[in-house]
Order: sequence, then structure tokens, then C-alpha cells
Amino acid sequence: MKMLMAVTVAFMLAMPALGFGEDLDRALHEAAENGNVEAIKVLLEAGADVNARNEDGGTPLHSAAARAHAKAVKRLLKEGADVNAKNKSGVTPLHVGARKYPYLAMVLLEAGADVHAKDEAGRTALHWAALGGHADVAGALLKAGADPNAKDGKNRRPCDINSEFLVCSETPYRDAKMEQRWQADRKLVHEPSPGKERAAMARARAAVRDRDRVGLEAAARGLVVHAPDGVAAGWNNAAAVWADFSRSSRAYGNDGNDGDDYYEDDRAEARRMAGHALGEAAYGLYAAYRSSADPGSARETLGALSMIQEVRGEYIGAELALLGSLTEEKDPGAEDRLNRIRNEHGFRLLDVRTDHDRDDPRACLALSAAVARERHGTIADYVAVTPGRGDHPVVLRERVVCIGNLDHGAEYLVRVRDGLVDVHGRTVVPGESRVLVADRPARASFPGGRYVLPKVGSIGVPLTTVNMEEVPLTLLRITEGNLVDAVMGRSFAFGRDLDGFDTDRIVDSLGELEWQGSIAVKGVRNRKTVTAVPVDTLMPERKPGVYLLVAARDLENEERDRWSDHATQWLVVSDIGLTTVRGADGLSVFARSLATAEPMAGVTLALQARNEDTLAETATDTDGRAAFAPGLLRGSGGRRAVLLRARTATIRSSPWPAPVSTWLTAAPTAARRPVRWMPTFTRTAGSTAPARWST
Repeated sequence: MKMLMAVTVAFMLAMPALGFGEDLDRALHEAAENGNVEAIKVLLEAGADVNARNEDGGTPLHSAAARAHAKAVKRLLKEGADVNAKNKSGVTPLHVGARKYPYLAMVLLEAGADVHAKDEAGRTALHWAALGGHADVAGALLKAGADPNAKDGKNRRPCDINSEFLVCSETPYRDAKMEQRWQADRKLVHEPSPGKERAAMARARAAVRDRDRVGLEAAARGLVVHAPDGVAAGWNNAAAVWADFSRSSRAYGNDGNDGDDYYEDDRAEARRMAGHALGEAAYGLYAAYRSSADPGSARETLGALSMIQEVRGEYIGAELALLGSLTEEKDPGAEDRLNRIRNEHGFRLLDVRTDHDRDDPRACLALSAAVARERHGTIADYVAVTPGRGDHPVVLRERVVCIGNLDHGAEYLVRVRDGLVDVHGRTVVPGESRVLVADRPARASFPGGRYVLPKVGSIGVPLTTVNMEEVPLTLLRITEGNLVDAVMGRSFAFGRDLDGFDTDRIVDSLGELEWQGSIAVKGVRNRKTVTAVPVDTLMPERKPGVYLLVAARDLENEERDRWSDHATQWLVVSDIGLTTVRGADGLSVFARSLATAEPMAGVTLALQARNEDTLAETATDTDGRAAFAPGLLRGSGGRRAVLLRARTATIRSSPWPAPVSTWLTAAPTAARRPVRWMPTFTRTAGSTAPARWST
């Protein structure tokens, strides 16, 4: 029923163009121009011509391509549209896609579009790609057999229109590092002399025999300067002697007897020099290629350069050099080697991993190189996930592409499509991989930090869980007399998650076990669930000290429990909120009621030292303020202040632990500044929620 209604609506959308009897073909053009796939389907079933021409001679495929309606293009192609149809200007749908819409061009190429077709101006699709600045489309067209040297009516090749990513046949390859060096060496004065060249070759052979790198550098330069057959030939000879030097050095470096390390340092140096010499040979070939005026010789030199670069492990340079050698002539052997290099070391899909521990899981594709910047905006056109819903956001970071909005427990096929280009100008090797998005791991956690709980009233601590139906809980208390030990971190890190050893240490020596049990949790699979733990029911008598609520202990496996960290929430029971400020005049303390947010007068404050002695006591005034002299903050060793306690007449003891050692050891300054890690009052008047400690 829904499908029938959709088709009816689509047909009605096409009705205004019909004019109640006007040509169905005109309506088909309008539907194609608007990308209305349902209307296209209805009109074709009603008898519209899929290749009908409009006033400009274009077909519905032209109309859909002009507005980049990929789904409409695919539908028309499926219904038999002529992919190579030309309008009155000789423009094909591929010309339109190559100029404006890269992804559309890929669709048309897959449908068999003619890459050699020319418009009335003599332009091919490659010319149009050059005009549009689409390097990825140009790469796909070249791979499909487009002629890089085809000339338009103005005698221009595609590379003449855009030389940023299309290189003309006489200069099909550049290496940025070697090009910079060659630009300096091209200024060498060429003084042809057969005699001097022979002498330079003799010196070069002697240097190879003696593994004399410095001598070979001078001799190789002489081969270039005095080459009678031209500079390119001289650079080729220089590359050859450097290659001989590399082989000789490598042979010596690898010719060691087992257990004989007397000459190992010499051999290690020889192996290092072999690598350097191979780099010099590669540069010599590059310089020969750049100096050559003979295209055939240049292509042959590039082929040799590619081999040396591959031996050196410079696979990017090897691929690009070999690709440059194939710009004009077909060479099956070279093409096979190019395919091997691309498949093994080219721009390709390396790995796919799932990031499933989140509400919206995603699959992240690791590529072998960073994507070209000009392709960042269209990255979604070059990756696909099957099955897909069409609402998968694609995020690119350098060389990692993440496809989001997947489903837990589902299996997907992720693909990298042809046409994606990396920062080196290489086209990606299409690849695919199957991934399973696992369920999220069972986990429990607290918000973190510390909570100040009111002395009276109902309270709850938020517990966040994922894929858990029941959570084991343990409530511990560090007694008032052991707070200094806890704050100083003598037994464990104050305020951090605890492992099994820590919890046992609290029970054995620092405090006591208040309660142990579990809490039931109801939630949606693979989604976070927040449950309020009713702490007030777990500790009906709230005693001075610091409480710790520990979640998800593994009580069935004692060994694993001891070594694993468990989610821990640190809790302080108090009705007093304290703010501390340190300045040149000492430590100022402000006390407010957590129930009313009003200043609290008459609160007794005690500053306690590391050795548990009380350094000083004072009481807050009517403004809730009290001060400690600066000298009290300068103690060291056991006399260093580490803990501040607050008491009122109605509250026997309300300790407020804070690692004040952080600020007590800093040099005093004239300007006042908040104390790090001390609690800042955040409650509004009348609020019943616990106040958080903040930094």
C-alpha cells in the first residue's frame, strides 16, 4: 500500500509537465532534472522514451547528469539510456561529470562511457576533468585508456589546461627532493672532452675498487661535465659507477665470518655506504632523465630509476617513476611490475577496525597514505558500507576514514572505491574487508572526582553501566584518624580507582567494610544506563571520615580482582562547604552551609600536619571566613600541612580532606589564587543534590 502511494505521488509530481496531454518525454526530462526517481520509473512505464531529445539535443541522462542526480543517472542507465549520447554541442554525460561531479563520472565510466569522445570544441572528458580540477577523475580516465596527449580545437592537451596534476609527455614525472638538487646541478658547465671523460672513468673504477666515496664523488662529477655524448649520458654513467660502488660495498659488508667481529665496524660502515651509493645512483638516473631530450631514452631511464627505488624501499618513488615511463607506450612487463608494486606497497587499504564501545559504533579504515587535501570534501564518494541505510557519516583524519552510525552485532562489507588519490598523486587500489561490530563490553563507572554528601536527607550516587544486569557494590570507610595517610597517598592514590589490594588494605588497616552486596540495573542493550545508588540506605549512621563506593568487583575470582582497577566513587559526608584561597597573607578559608548556601559562623577549623599533629585551630567569623598565618604553610617533612578539618557545635567532626600538599610546597605570591584540588562550593540555595568537588 505504501509503495502504491509513493508511485502515485511520484506520478502526480510529474503531472504539471504533462499538461494533460503534452509529451511524456518532456516530463521525463523534468523528472530527470529534478532527480525524481519514482517519477522516472512511472513515466518510462507509461511509454516515455529513455533517450528522448530536448531542445538542446540532450537526453534525460544529460538532464540528470547536469544536476548531479546520481540515483536518477543509475536508474536511467538501468532502463537502457545511451551513456555516450551527444547533445547539439557534442557533449556527453561523461563530459558533464568530468567537469563538475567526480562521483558521477565514476558511475558513467563503470557503465562503459567512451573516454575518447570529443565535443564540438575537440575536448575529451580528460580535457573537461582538467578544466574542473578533478585529479581523481583524471586518474580514472587515464586508467580507462584516455589519451593524455589528445588535443582540442585550440591545439591544447589536458596537461596544457591544468599542469597541477596532469603532466605533459615530455615531463611526466617529478620527484620533489631530487628535483631541488637537479635544479642546482643543471647549472653545471658542460665541457665535452673524450680524454677527460676516460680519465674520470678510470678514477671512478679505482674508487669503486678501493671503496673511496670521496674520490668517486669527484670522478662522477667529471663524467657528467666532460661527457662527449651529452649531459644525460654523463649522468647515466655516473649512476652506473655509483651502482657498482653500492654492490662492492654491500658485498664487503655482508662478507663476515660467523663469530668474527674484528672488522664488524668496518663492515657496518660499508653497508651504510652501500645504501648511500644506491641513493646517488637513483639521483644520477633522475638527473639523466631530466636532462634527456629523447622521450624514448627518458622512458627507459625512468624504468631503471623505478627498479633502484624499489630496491631502496622507496616504493612511492618507484611507483610514480614507473607510471611516468608508461605515459606513452604500453609495456606489459612494466605494467605487471607496476601492478605488483601498487598491490604490495601502493596507496591501498591496510586494515579495518571497529570502534564499538560507543552508542554509535563505527568502522575505521586505515589507508597506507594520507588522502589528497582536495579530496577531503568528497571522501564519502569513495567509501561504501554494505548493508547500508544511507545515513552513515564519513569522517576523514589524514589517512584514517571512519564510517559511523553502524549497528552492534551486525556484519558489514566496507569498500574503498577507485578514484581516491593520496597526497603523492597515486590512485588507490580498490579494496574491501568484512567486519563484525561486536557488542560493547560490560562496564560500570562513576562520574569521577569526589562528592560531598549532605549529613541528612535522601541521597543517591549516579552509577553508569553498559550491558550489565546486576552490579556488585562495596562500601568502605576510611576512618577519621587515617585521613592523613589517605590524603598523602602512602597506601594508594587519593581520589583514584582502587584495585583489590587497595580495598583489602582499607579493610585491614585504614578503615572498615560498611556494606557489600549488589544492585539490579535495567537498561537497553549496548546503551549507557544511569542508576542512582541509594547510599543513604547503605549507611544509615553517617560517621566522620571518607567513604568509598567500589563497583563491579570480581568476587568470584580473587586473583583477577586483586590486580584489576574498579570504578570507585570517593564520598565525603558533611553539611559544610569549604573554599580555600592562598595568598601572601596566608590561607583564607570560607565556610558555607550546603543546605542554605549561607555563610557559617563559628565553624572550628583545624590545620593538620603530615605527622598528624594539629598545627593551628581557628573559627570562622560572621562572614564564614577564617585565616591561617602564612608561616603555618611553610613547614616541611612531618610538619607540612596536608589536611583541613571543619567542626561545628552540632556536628561532632566533619573532616574535609584535600591534598593541600600541592599548594603548600609552592612559593607564596602577593596575588591571591585558588588552591588546586580544594573543593569549590557549587550548590544553590535550597538545593538537595550533593555538591561536587571541582578544581
